[in-house]
Amino acid sequence: MMKNACFHCGESIPENFHASILWQNQQRPLCCYGCKAVAELILENNLEDFYKLREGNSIKPQALIPAELEQLNSYNNIQINQDLIDPNQEVQDINLYVEGISCAACSWLIEKNLMALTYIQEVNVNIINHVVKIKWLASVDNSHLGDILKALHQCGYKASPLLPEQLASKQKAEQKVLLKRLGVATIAMMQVMMFSFGLYTGIFNASEQKYHDLLIWVSWMLTTPVVFYSAAPFFKGAYHNMRHFTLGMNVPIALAISAAYFSSSLSIFIHKDVVYFDSVVMLIFFLLLGRFLQARANWRAIQTNLTDAKHLPLSIRVKQEDKWIYQPLSKIQIDDIILLPAGETLAVDGVVITGESQISTS
Repeated sequence: MMKNACFHCGESIPENFHASILWQNQQRPLCCYGCKAVAELILENNLEDFYKLREGNSIKPQALIPAELEQLNSYNNIQINQDLIDPNQEVQDINLYVEGISCAACSWLIEKNLMALTYIQEVNVNIINHVVKIKWLASVDNSHLGDILKALHQCGYKASPLLPEQLASKQKAEQKVLLKRLGVATIAMMQVMMFSFGLYTGIFNASEQKYHDLLIWVSWMLTTPVVFYSAAPFFKGAYHNMRHFTLGMNVPIALAISAAYFSSSLSIFIHKDVVYFDSVVMLIFFLLLGRFLQARANWRAIQTNLTDAKHLPLSIRVKQEDKWIYQPLSKIQIDDIILLPAGETLAVDGVVITGESQISTS
């Protein structure tokens, strides 16, 4: 770290600003009162090991303006945040997207700081996707969600509820399984097609029939896991369609795969040379490839939605009579009058009634 750099965030220190904290018997310079407040909070709560464990500079905290503080306090209201909190449950859990998590020390600091709150039961931090899962006890008149968000802000991390995360995790897990099925089909297809080249060209004479039979048996052995593992989604889909008396795309696909595989398997045992193992593995490969590309496109779309969602406010100020009251974004209706402060994200379409400003659409 540079000599004139902030001990907490690493940014340069203004010439006329003088602030520091005592750490390991030395005065450590700080660049602003925000870093000073966070550093003092860390030391006062006996979390000084954070500075030993961190792998880089911490994020620079930004002071909350009154409007932001009011919005965070609105999250404590159970009635207007029922999209996030179940008022009938005492134990609440939520996934938060937390900006600024960069190393294990950040995870350690977040867990220690939140677990110091009496109503927190469990905190799990995922460093890779910056998602923090929290379980806590809510009271009848206070959800404590706003207090949790403020506690994270006090130690230098901006957090926002992340609703679609479970869907994204499920999609990602399904994509991994599909990739494994595609990998098995790809390897088997290359080998079976190589063996089929020798069978189709007729390079074996009568004295080499045993090699001809060997290639057929090996092709059968390679095709079997492709049919029963890689093609399993098609059979499951066909079974589901048949149970509900519907004829979906999976039904003809499953019938084609079954007919080609079992007829070829029967040909082996009755010593006939009519086999279609190459056609079976190629069909499954291309079908899985199409599904994988579609799943990947869906995953990217979900990631885009997650990125957009974390920038949208979950509640905005709506005019009711002569007061501005925070309402959940999902409760906004046509003809509502909302207040959009400078620098805030525009969450809904509307017409400007009063005021002038510039909007960035980037």
